[in-house]
Amino acid sequence: MTPSLSDHDYSSRECPEERVKRLGEMLTSARKKIKVLEVKAARAKGRTEDLQNIITEMNRRHMLSDEAQKKLEEFGNLPIEIMKNWSKNAAEQPRGRRYSEEMKKFAMTVHYYSPRAYEYLQTLFPMPSVQVIRQWLKVIKGWPGFTAEVLDDLKAKHKNDSPRERLCSIVLDAMSIKKSCELDTPSGRLIGFVDLGNSQGPIDADNVPLATEALVFMVVGVAAPWKMPFGYFLSAGLSGEVLKNLVVEAICSITECGLEVVAVVCDCLAANVAMAKLLGCHVHEHTFANLKTFFPHPSKEDEVIFFLFDACHALKLLRNLLGDKGVLLSTTYGVRNVVFFKIIVDFKIINYIL
Repeated sequence: MTPSLSDHDYSSRECPEERVKRLGEMLTSARKKIKVLEVKAARAKGRTEDLQNIITEMNRRHMLSDEAQKKLEEFGNLPIEIMKNWSKNAAEQPRGRRYSEEMKKFAMTVHYYSPRAYEYLQTLFPMPSVQVIRQWLKVIKGWPGFTAEVLDDLKAKHKNDSPRERLCSIVLDAMSIKKSCELDTPSGRLIGFVDLGNSQGPIDADNVPLATEALVFMVVGVAAPWKMPFGYFLSAGLSGEVLKNLVVEAICSITECGLEVVAVVCDCLAANVAMAKLLGCHVHEHTFANLKTFFPHPSKEDEVIFFLFDACHALKLLRNLLGDKGVLLSTTYGVRNVVFFKIIVDFKIINYIL
């Protein structure tokens, strides 16, 4: 085989002058690229400092709580992500904007903790609209029952808390809702029927009544300022037995998150009173010595949980009863008490005049 010039590294058909010229052009191009990258890095650093100033400004305007600021500090690459989305979306129409996953999390977090702070950011950056954020939030499953995503978040958020900060109470309350049936197109599920955690499919709706109430469960910190709804159920009125089972399940779910449930709080409805009795409480005793306002912890031996009626709701019931009847007579615990509505009205009028 005849050898050629291309077989040797030291051979080239390019004359030295042309090679020097080509290498010089490559060097010039590389220097330009380095210069551009240095300028971009300097701008990114300046924008990072500007973003920190923006967060400082939001704190100065009392737009961010301590918890919100702590949450925002968890976004390590946040300045870079905001600047990337800024440069990419600034020239786009709102419908044509695209956002990274990090940016989506940041936008949802800011809007959740402080809508005012998010409105302020919208004046500075091409942020997603509130309607878009609501659409993103709909992706998270929110069917009736105890929400797994919320429980996982509670477990992660409070794993490093002190024993005192883990003390919490479970609050439950029912609210009236309008009878209505709708189809959730993405999942093919019917929404609006009685649902205790198993959402109805189209073939299951024949014998299931429409819901008239939404029972909501919330966990509230006792020694720390935090609270979180973690489940809801659609019903047409629940018995004390069903409520008792749901409360036990709620306590076990929160306990598995590493939190310490010390109390259950609800209003004074008849079903809740029946639930208290089934849990082991004695709330309708006529003597103080026979009262029992606690019950055994369902998942921890030798521990108890206190059962409390909502004092504000109880006062409202007494107020309404006193307003309707005009007089209340009570002999509970061996003490005779008489309350006249007219005396209270006269006393308030006198205080107003004075």
